[in-house]
Amino acid sequence: MAEYYAVIDRDEDGQYFAYVPELPGCQTCGETMEELLENLEEAIGLYLEVVEHPREFPNVRKVAVG
Repeated sequence: MAEYYAVIDRDEDGQYFAYVPELPGCQTCGETMEELLENLEEAIGLYLEVVEHPREFPNVRKVAVG
């Protein structure tokens, strides 16, 4: 089982959005967090069916400012 980081946000209307930085173009949305996570799992699965070799994970770091 592979694991991927997902960036999750919520808009003014309360809808959730997510994308997977490691899988360019892999994104989805949902009305609830539960729906979003179900949709995200499906989106990742479909992405991996189409793309044979996802690119290497981008380096993510915490950066202090100020």
